[in-house]
Amino acid sequence: PLWPLPTWMPYSWSINNVAFAEVMHTSLAYFQAGRREAGFKLLKSSVLDGMYLGDSPGNFGQISFYDAARGECYRDFGDPIGVASRALIQGLYGILPDALNGRLLIKPGFPEEWEYASLHTPDIDFDFKAGEAATGKYSSRDCSLYTVTHRLPAVRNLELQFPARRSAVARLTVNGQNAAWRLVENSVGRPMLSVSVPAASGEEVTIMSLGKESCRISIDRSRSFKQLSF
Repeated sequence: PLWPLPTWMPYSWSINNVAFAEVMHTSLAYFQAGRREAGFKLLKSSVLDGMYLGDSPGNFGQISFYDAARGECYRDFGDPIGVASRALIQGLYGILPDALNGRLLIKPGFPEEWEYASLHTPDIDFDFKAGEAATGKYSSRDCSLYTVTHRLPAVRNLELQFPARRSAVARLTVNGQNAAWRLVENSVGRPMLSVSVPAASGEEVTIMSLGKESCRISIDRSRSFKQLSF
């Protein structure tokens, strides 16, 4: 969780409180900036803080018990709920409908070690698998599988942005057919791939990406220096 400012700063309401809404806003900002690991750490920490460690289990109050001045209080405030929902749906799962342009953008912010995740709402079904969870034989760095079904009448196209799992793409398919992809410019932390396909309401779209290494580096330890061969 975020900690209050040092004790030399005089206390002032809403300036140096450990407020859940502000922590969740910071988590969402990390996700939006491509710093998924930091975003998830703040999201998980805030959920554990408020919903499990606080005096009102299962609730998002306004202020954490870590707050040096007020402690845990204002459990009836609803302001953290909205941004907590955004941090989960728009940040962690990366689901971003754009009805005005008939587009659904999905760019998940899952931590790198995750091998599966799913989400089911009245508007969308989303399923992610990687490695053995996806195919039963590839390592988690080789293969990723995404399945999306939306029920948004205004949406006609789906764009999926996801991290490249190897230094090159061996194959990328949409519903079993080879598909074009592009690199996302200005991605943070790791290269990101993008796939855009038509996707009407109720239509299931399955996107699979299989990576490969574009070069191999070996070290000859029998020599007194390191020899690199490509």
